[in-house]
Amino acid sequence: MKLDTFIRLVIICIGALLVFVFILMQQRFSFNLLHNLPGIVGLAMIFVGIFWLWLGRFRKFIMMAFIIYFGTFALMCVFIFTNALNVPEEGHNAVIVLGAGLVRGDQIPLVLRQRLDTALIYLRSNENTVAVVTGGLGHQATVTEAYAMKLYLIEHGVTLERIIQEDLSTSTMENLNFARVLLNDHFGENNYTVVIVTNDFHLPRGRLLARRAGLVGEGMAAPTQRGMMPRYYSREHLAISWTVATWFLPYHVFYWLQ
Repeated sequence: MKLDTFIRLVIICIGALLVFVFILMQQRFSFNLLHNLPGIVGLAMIFVGIFWLWLGRFRKFIMMAFIIYFGTFALMCVFIFTNALNVPEEGHNAVIVLGAGLVRGDQIPLVLRQRLDTALIYLRSNENTVAVVTGGLGHQATVTEAYAMKLYLIEHGVTLERIIQEDLSTSTMENLNFARVLLNDHFGENNYTVVIVTNDFHLPRGRLLARRAGLVGEGMAAPTQRGMMPRYYSREHLAISWTVATWFLPYHVFYWLQ
């Protein structure tokens, strides 16, 4: 088999696999560019594989683009897995639960419930730790995300006095920045440490943004349902790449871009 033929077959097979993942996701989720990025990349790879011999000098640049895409995706997966292994130390002052949106007006979706259940594990073993629930009023929501999260924690045994509501944010960066303001008021300026709780796929970027927001602490990963991994991992690949690419910009510019 000639090398060019082998390369074409590999590119087409990988592209077909990505399109297959895309089709599976459409059975459960509505179309979203970030969530379904594998389908777009897959179609591009099939196109490239079919017309490989006619692409001439552009082949080198196309291969470089694919290598960068899959290389950064693999690197992101390493970050996710290593962060997920972290077990935070006892005695942190606060747990910050990052938002994930509500469904049907005021209902907590599975991905957010996983975060809250993980936060409960830490809160039950650290009775002096407070919980910061984050998230404002989302699209078609009837209550703020922070309020729904507060009710969930209370239903599972956390007292009202241990819960701080951050109910204005609309993004992860705002979750963390507004939480820092509230914690500064509660404990004093930077006189505390935190545990950032979010799903494993979201934790590396959550910790990066927390660091940029001036928060000191660790991360704690909530599990992600296997069937949802392609959707969230593909979205997070682009999001964390954007965060890293804009990292060295002035803070107010970085904050606006997130």
